[in-house]
Amino acid sequence: MPNQLRFGEERKIVLLSVTEGEDKPLKYPGAFFKSKVMILNKIDLLPYVPFDAQIAAKTPGVLARHHHV
Repeated sequence: MPNQLRFGEERKIVLLSVTEGEDKPLKYPGAFFKSKVMILNKIDLLPYVPFDAQIAAKTPGVLARHHHV
């Protein structure tokens, strides 16, 4: 998996798109646990998609690593 390879990066960043659902941290825990920053994107579509930020934030590891969710 790409998130397991080290390319000499300084920091890992993960993108969580509201259009893909709040379950991505459960599907790809390695990416969320190893990242220093999580960016929630496509938030302009929140009124039109079923995304629950509270569920995403309660996923183990998300709040522990990304305090400003």
